[in-house]
Amino acid sequence: MTEEHPQPDKQSTKFPENPFFKLVIFATGIFIFTLLVLVATFMGDPNLAVNRLIQKFAGSLITAEVAVILIVGFLALFFDRRDQKDMRKPAQKDSPDETKQN
Repeated sequence: MTEEHPQPDKQSTKFPENPFFKLVIFATGIFIFTLLVLVATFMGDPNLAVNRLIQKFAGSLITAEVAVILIVGFLALFFDRRDQKDMRKPAQKDSPDETKQN
């Protein structure tokens, strides 16, 4: 006779939503927009005040955006890993007990 293994409930195996992944997407979108604006300033009139302002602070702005993307990205990975470990803890506690009973 074969034993039937019940399918795990999808809601019980679902990981909690990680807001840091959405922040990574948002920060990356701002980064891409900044790069497009910077490219547009090189094609426009270099004497415009907006173009001079963007070109003056472009390096600092891009550096800050990359730093934000990296920090938020690592936070997203850290919390995702922590949530996965929390989801696996009950399964790890049951397995040593099962081996002792057999």
